[in-house]
Amino acid sequence: MGLAMQSLAHGSILDLYEHTGDAFDYTAVAERLVSTAERAGQGQLALLGERAFFRDTIQRVWKYDVGRDAFIPDYQVIDAIVPLVDDDTALSTRSALLEEMVPEEYEAMVREAESFYEALESGLDQSFPVGSGLIAEVEARTQTSTNPMLRALIPAIGRVHAIRTRSEATTRATVLISQVQAYRQRYGVYPDSLEALEVGRFAVDPFTEQPFRYRLTENGFELYALGEWR
Repeated sequence: MGLAMQSLAHGSILDLYEHTGDAFDYTAVAERLVSTAERAGQGQLALLGERAFFRDTIQRVWKYDVGRDAFIPDYQVIDAIVPLVDDDTALSTRSALLEEMVPEEYEAMVREAESFYEALESGLDQSFPVGSGLIAEVEARTQTSTNPMLRALIPAIGRVHAIRTRSEATTRATVLISQVQAYRQRYGVYPDSLEALEVGRFAVDPFTEQPFRYRLTENGFELYALGEWR
């Protein structure tokens, strides 16, 4: 919801630019956008929540049996949880879990899950061009994992990473447009290049880690980026 509202807000700002002209204080808007911009890497928060959910779920699914001095699956809990994962395949998924949970040791399941989340965290720490590939590899390996809970509860972190990066790209583009307009408002002409704005990371497309493209036109300027995500 937060990213959707942010996207709508940026769209509204650009619409106002188109219809209000110099009645807008572009410098004030640009400064506000920079101060409130969400930095890349916030996908870690989503992963943290997913990891906490997995830990809570696996602790509910496995219960400690004092007599056996071991953790054993709680099938009633599995029956309650699995339909929440995918209603269309709940029955088949539940049956598969019941068959696999017995041979799958609790400690081994936890170790593999923690390794999975650590690998995802490493991917999120990288730039999008590198991190997206790492995350895709981890998620692909999980599909063939012997860990039934991991397969059932795997988070779509790759998609989250792409959505958040797109939001960051939109934020940066909106900041750049605001800065370009502020420059024109201040000096009477558009800047010859983005370097004149001194906006740091906002001049870089987070999808490619390459600078946004900017060029002057007869009617103003064009700002765009290159790459498969465009």
